[in-house]
Amino acid sequence: MINWTKSYRCGALARVCSMSPAHFARMFKESTGASPHSYVIGPGSVRRVRGEPQLGRMGGESMKTLGRAVLSAAVLIAVLNSCGGGGGGSGAAGVLATLEVTPASATIVVSDVAQYSVVARDGTGLVMAAPPVVWVSDTPAVGTITSAGLATGVSLGQTPITATAGSVASPPAVLNVVETTACDGIAAVQAWTVNLEYLYGDDITTNAGAFQADTNQHVTVAATLAVTGPVFGNELNWTGPLVLGPAHPGSVLRSQVAISENLNDQVSDPTTVAELSDNRGSPVPTPGVDGFRLEVDLSACTFRFFAAPSANTTLTITEHAVNTVPGPNDGIPQVSTQDTPLGLLQKGVTPLGSWRANGLGDFSQIITGFASYSVAATVPVGVDAYIPSGVYAQPAFFDPFNPVPRLNTADMYYKILPQL
Repeated sequence: MINWTKSYRCGALARVCSMSPAHFARMFKESTGASPHSYVIGPGSVRRVRGEPQLGRMGGESMKTLGRAVLSAAVLIAVLNSCGGGGGGSGAAGVLATLEVTPASATIVVSDVAQYSVVARDGTGLVMAAPPVVWVSDTPAVGTITSAGLATGVSLGQTPITATAGSVASPPAVLNVVETTACDGIAAVQAWTVNLEYLYGDDITTNAGAFQADTNQHVTVAATLAVTGPVFGNELNWTGPLVLGPAHPGSVLRSQVAISENLNDQVSDPTTVAELSDNRGSPVPTPGVDGFRLEVDLSACTFRFFAAPSANTTLTITEHAVNTVPGPNDGIPQVSTQDTPLGLLQKGVTPLGSWRANGLGDFSQIITGFASYSVAATVPVGVDAYIPSGVYAQPAFFDPFNPVPRLNTADMYYKILPQL
């Protein structure tokens, strides 16, 4: 009689599951209802295939081969179930649980290609060897994909891309397809280099002369933008964080990020004197707004951009009670340090021009005459605008006693160069 247990010792199977033999035996019995030994040689085991009439006529060697194959499959299933996996359930080590498509988003032009791949993880979250997958493009009229994950742009639009292995499917990635010749092929630009410098100043004094506020800002920043678009329709979108940048040639650089805001309020009770100044801090993206965003409309061949730098600042506030009861800090300067958003700088819609040769913008160009806004206005889409930080610049931007539109004063120098 064949010794069916010889190749399937409990200790070896336990090591497959990273368990002790005793713990493996308990888990095996919970999973199958029998001990490993009984499962292999006991009544009803795969050894009893010898008793089947249609198999009884097989020769000895054929019977051994068939028996080993059936037993191998049965033991493998039992071992996987004992390890906590079996059918790919959660928590199974070495058993496929999730698929993730990379890149999550790709932008190509018509007839161009993008390569997708998958990252496979088991039930414990560990990366494992990727299995063969089936690739699907939801909208083949926009983009197709081969069995090797190579996508091709067919027409303008967007299509989800998914990968499936058995019952495990990935969340959809995105393939964006844009025009190949629009705006001199600007859709093929993968990154841009940005240098930006602006000067901003505003001040206000009430008619009574008892309230005065002023703000001054000087920022020199740079950014590298990676393509993430289109945002909608036929519009591309590049974004990137701001870093300290080179000064505009010929400018007088006080510091790379400079802010000075002052408030002298002798109207309120208590009166307030406040000063906000920079600490030579590096700019950081304003929370909720990316550092720099460049948008290009392929339908109109125009661009616009938004910048939102910040600086590390010190705010000093001193209050004096007049007719009210003085507080515990009356007359004592209160000092705090914080990262302060400097505001939102927006360049309105502008034709692309000779962007290949000259980039976008020109450091020899000074942009002045920004639009003015009423107190209830928001940043418009199609014009140049600069909105100051609002810590103590907001009273300087709008006269609280006479809320009429005020004119921004700003000079801006910028250069956005393509990385082809």
